[in-house]
Amino acid sequence: MTRRTTYATMLSLFIMFGIAATSSAQNERARTAADPDQQTFASVIGQRMAAYLQNIRSSLERSAGLPDTEKKNYVGRVAKDISSLQGQTAAIGRAEDQALLKQRMQELRDSWTKLERSVKFYVSVILSNNVRFAIERLEGIEEKTNVLVSRLPDDHQNREAILELQQEFSDHLTAARDAYRAAQDLFGKLESAENASVQSIFKDGQDKLKEAHTSLRQARQSFRSLLQNLKQSLPYTATPSSTAPSQP
Repeated sequence: MTRRTTYATMLSLFIMFGIAATSSAQNERARTAADPDQQTFASVIGQRMAAYLQNIRSSLERSAGLPDTEKKNYVGRVAKDISSLQGQTAAIGRAEDQALLKQRMQELRDSWTKLERSVKFYVSVILSNNVRFAIERLEGIEEKTNVLVSRLPDDHQNREAILELQQEFSDHLTAARDAYRAAQDLFGKLESAENASVQSIFKDGQDKLKEAHTSLRQARQSFRSLLQNLKQSLPYTATPSSTAPSQP
């Protein structure tokens, strides 16, 4: 074999080996590359998680009657959670291989699992604040109504009926307060409870708030009847607004 033939043969083998090696590397990259469908799906889930927290943040910001210090604290905490989720979602989009994609998807799942407790707490703050605000408004109306009832003459023909309605109104309002306080006691355990207990505590708290809503609705009905009787009995005396606070 001549030197030229040997060189040509070696060159051909080198080129063939190079092509094979390049093809093998490309196949390996294709095999380990991040699945674009999984990447897109995980990114969408992360975006939805962040959007859900953004809605919670907006609800907290709009919560009437929530003390400014508390509101600022909760809104700040939610903002940090949103930023964290957005960062993890962006990292998923940058994952180039499947192993890294799976790792970052798991990190996102773990983060949301940890956040679920906080999310429930934030929701409990929003729901509880709405009920508390409604109770406080009715308490203000109760004070004004009690003043009017005290002006009724002892021998007024509708006095007994009005006193019964007054007591009925007061009882329903008391029941709403008691249910609200029970809900607060339960929600106060959310951030320190065992993971297995979080959902049941949250549900029990929601049930107590539902009881409070029912009592508030009954209190409004009693107030409307009481107001009607007061207007008939004290036609020339200013009475509380005929429009009871709306359902929170």
